[in-house]
Amino acid sequence: MSKLFKLCLFSSFFLFSCLKSSEKQIIIKVGSQAWTFKEVKNYIELRIANLKSLPVGIKEDIISELIFYSLLKEWAKKNNIPSKKPLLTKEEKTLFLKEKKKKEALKILKSYTGLKKKLITELENKLPTPSIKKQKLFYRKNKDLFKMPEKCLLKQILVKNQSQAKALHIKLLQGKPFLSLQQAHSLKPDPGWVKKGEWFLFDKVCFEEKSPLSPVLKSSFGWHIFFRKEKKASRQKSFSESQKQIIKILKNKQLPQQIENWIKEESSKKKFFQNKNLLDQIQIQYKRKFL
Repeated sequence: MSKLFKLCLFSSFFLFSCLKSSEKQIIIKVGSQAWTFKEVKNYIELRIANLKSLPVGIKEDIISELIFYSLLKEWAKKNNIPSKKPLLTKEEKTLFLKEKKKKEALKILKSYTGLKKKLITELENKLPTPSIKKQKLFYRKNKDLFKMPEKCLLKQILVKNQSQAKALHIKLLQGKPFLSLQQAHSLKPDPGWVKKGEWFLFDKVCFEEKSPLSPVLKSSFGWHIFFRKEKKASRQKSFSESQKQIIKILKNKQLPQQIENWIKEESSKKKFFQNKNLLDQIQIQYKRKFL
């Protein structure tokens, strides 16, 4: 074996060892919350997985998010707030299903989502209630936000095949009670109250058909027969009906500043460490490009 080959082999082994070592090295620490090179890299990969394009500075934004999460964990620990079963958005659930391999990053994101919602609720509760004058002014200027859309109350019979649906439809036209046939044959419960624009089949039955009993209709779920039980026209909600929603909207406008103040306050209380050299070394492949 030549000296050059041995040297190359030794160099490769040394570089591999360094890389493995750096993966376990802590690169972010906030109080007692510490994140390794590997955990940060996995978290960034998870956050960009479903993005159609990469905004400028996305890597730095995600690292800031991870620091915010660390502050949240410290806050939860201090206040004995559990975060085992957070609520997740539909987008996050879809993302988790696609990214099963990144278990460490998933745990971070799940817990982060739940704790963030709890913090926002607490900060929102601490905000003073806007004056009646401000509430009424907002209502007058934004009345379109408080319109009740046109809606109707639907009952349905859903079956798997067309022939069964047609046979049931004939029985309904002959006067058989909708409820009895529904209880005997329907695969799914009633849609209940539906708004205009919610689904094309609902729109057809609620707002286009004159008869309360629909024809047999096909969808990806099977064959439907709908019955329009009740219909309500669009109307303007009163100020008193809209008041809770108005207060929430006005408080939400103040939340970004409240969160920023909270971050500054919590950061000043914690020991903070960040290995910028190793953070700069994190390279994430995204559609043949690197961050």
